[in-house]
Amino acid sequence: MNTIRHAVYVSVLSVISLSSSGFAQNKYDFPQFGKEFGQFFSQPIRWTGGDWVALGLFGAGTATAVQFTDLPMREFVLKNQIYSKSLVVEGARMYGEVYSPAVFFSIFAVHSLATGSKVTRKIGYEIGEASIFAAGLTFLLKT
Repeated sequence: MNTIRHAVYVSVLSVISLSSSGFAQNKYDFPQFGKEFGQFFSQPIRWTGGDWVALGLFGAGTATAVQFTDLPMREFVLKNQIYSKSLVVEGARMYGEVYSPAVFFSIFAVHSLATGSKVTRKIGYEIGEASIFAAGLTFLLKT
C-alpha cells in the first residue's frame, strides 16, 4: 500500500515538474507576479468574437453534460460506497484539498533555498502563482 502511495506521489511531482519546466519565464519576483496578475484578469478585455463564442459553447456543453451525467453519476457513487476509500479516490481527494498547493509550494521553495536550484524556484513560484490565480478566479465566479 505504501509503495503504491509513494509511486502516486512521485508520479504527480514528476508531472508537475516536467510540465512546469517547459514554459519560458525568466523572472520570479513580486513585480513579475503583479504584471502577470494584471494580464491574467484583464485578458477577457482583449478577447475577440471567436473567444466569446468558444466560451459560450464550452459553457453550454458543460451545462448539457451536467444535465445528462450528474444524476447517473450520483446514483452510481451512492450505490458503490465500497470505492469511496480506494487509493485513487483518496489520492485525488488529498491532491484536491485546499492545503495541497501550499504543501507543494513549500516543498519546492525549501528545496530551492537549500540547493539554490533555479528550476525548483521556478516550479515553486508557478505553483504559488497558479494557486492564487485559481483562488481569485474561483472567488469571482462564485460571487
